[in-house]
Amino acid sequence: MCIAASRQPADLDPMNRPLLIFDLGEVLLPRDCRLRAAVAAAGRYLEEVCCVMDGRRLVLPGLARRFVEEGGFDSGDDLAAGLVLFFLTALGPTLRPPPARVETAQEVRRAFGAKHLRYGELMARQEFDPTDLLESALARGGGFGGLLRSLRNDTLEGYILRSGKLDDPDGGNLLRRYFLGAYLGPALFDEMVGGPPESLCGSGFIYEEAPLARPGRVAALGDRASLALVTLRTALEARVALEVLELTESFEVVVGCAGSQTPSDDHLSRSRLLRGAVEGHAQTGDPASEVVVLSADPMMLACAVEVGHKAVGFCRRRELRKKLTEAGALAIIAHLETLERVWASPVSADTP
Repeated sequence: MCIAASRQPADLDPMNRPLLIFDLGEVLLPRDCRLRAAVAAAGRYLEEVCCVMDGRRLVLPGLARRFVEEGGFDSGDDLAAGLVLFFLTALGPTLRPPPARVETAQEVRRAFGAKHLRYGELMARQEFDPTDLLESALARGGGFGGLLRSLRNDTLEGYILRSGKLDDPDGGNLLRRYFLGAYLGPALFDEMVGGPPESLCGSGFIYEEAPLARPGRVAALGDRASLALVTLRTALEARVALEVLELTESFEVVVGCAGSQTPSDDHLSRSRLLRGAVEGHAQTGDPASEVVVLSADPMMLACAVEVGHKAVGFCRRRELRKKLTEAGALAIIAHLETLERVWASPVSADTP
C-alpha cells in the first residue's frame, strides 16, 4: 500500500475535527470508464490471445454492466477476466482445450489457434445455452469466484493470463496489461508499468472520467473535516483521477495499491486501506474526533464497522441499499450535501 500526503488547510483549526474517509469508486467516480476498459481488454484478449476472430464484437457494455450490477464484479480486472471466461466456457466442452496452466500468450494461442474460432458461426451449434450459465453465475454473485463456483469443474481459468509480473508483454499478467492500457493510455501505462503501450483508445478512458460530486462540494467538506481517500486501485490511478477531478488539494492522505501490483479485492485489503488512512492522518499530529467512512462498497463498510468507525453508505439506486444496510451502514445518502448531518446524527439522516 502507498500513502501520499497532500495539503491540510492552514487557515482552519484542525483539532478535534472528524476524519472523513472517501472510497474513490462510486462515491467520487462512476464505474463507467473502468467498465469500458474491461470490455475493451476482454474483447482484445479473446481475439489476440484466444484466437476468437470476432471477439471484440462479442463483449458488449450491457453484458459487462450486468456482471457488475448483478454478479458482484467490483474490480476492472475481475470483470475483464470474468467476461473472457464466460465466452470461452460458452464455446462448449468439445471446443475447449485440455486443462492447463500456461505462462505465455504463445501457449494460449497454440491451445486455441487450431480451432479457428469465429463465435458467430458457432452459435448455431452450441452444445448448451450460454444464457443459462450467465443467469446461474449472476444469481450466485461473488464476482469472479462466484462465476468459477457456478462452473463447478471449469478447465479454462488457467488460460487467462492475469497473475505475475506486468512487465512481460507476452505473459504474466497480460489481461491486466490490456485493461490498464485501455484505462490509463500509453503515457500513464509507461509510467506505471514500462515497456510498449497496450492502449486501445489513445489517451485512455481515465481522462473521460466524470465526477459524481462537484469539486466545490468536496472542498467545502474539507473545511469541516480532515479528508482521506482510499481505493482498491493503484496509487497512480488515484493520483491521476484526483487530477482529472480537480481534487488533488482536497485530500491530506491518499491510500491505494503500490506501483504496478495487482489489487487484491478482498476483506483484508480493505482493512489495510482504512488502517493506512487513519495512520496517515495520525502522522499529521492532529487527533480526529471520530472516523467516518463513506463508501458504496458493502465490504468496505463492514470493515469500517468492525474497527469502530462510523459507516455511511453512498447509493443512488434504491434497489442496492439493502446490501449497504446489511453491512452496517448507519445511514445511506445519495448526495454529499447531506453528509454533514449524517456524521453529526446518523440516525436522523436519510436512514435505510
